[in-house]
Amino acid sequence: MAQVEGFYYADTLTGFKWMANELEALQSQGYFVGLGYEEAIGYMIHDHVLDKDGVTALAVFVQLAAHLHAKGRSVGDYLESLYAKYGYYTSANSYFLCPDPIKMDQIFLRIRYGTAEPDIKCSEYRRAHMGDVLRYPLAIGGFPVSYIRDLTVGFEMRDVDKQSASLDITEGMVGA
Repeated sequence: MAQVEGFYYADTLTGFKWMANELEALQSQGYFVGLGYEEAIGYMIHDHVLDKDGVTALAVFVQLAAHLHAKGRSVGDYLESLYAKYGYYTSANSYFLCPDPIKMDQIFLRIRYGTAEPDIKCSEYRRAHMGDVLRYPLAIGGFPVSYIRDLTVGFEMRDVDKQSASLDITEGMVGA
């Protein structure tokens, strides 16, 4: 949507404290920030409340519904028009719990540094400053990996097929 409409989009870590910090940083650079959202269905409308604010989000939604109704349209029709213009998007995040910290470390080391199995294709990113080579899988369960953010080692790669890496954060988790 941002590309089609020509507005700026920023991605942050999960949580409204990160979104609020990014909102303030963008405002200090002269940006108007109209919406922040979290995939867990949380919304931050403008800068009135720098946290998840369901009351304001509901009020804005009711205004939208009233505006559409006055034009003879329904919210469902409007949503379908957005799908037609921008396409569909789906997200299926989930968590796996492992009560064994040693096994969990082994799993993440394998994701981060690859495997000796020849049929698993991996990206390769040499980190001279660390003296290691990160080898994240290029596909998981048959689905191509397009984005990697590994906060544990401070690594982020958008457009995995283009091998363009960035990010310098030193604590956290892996997301793909």
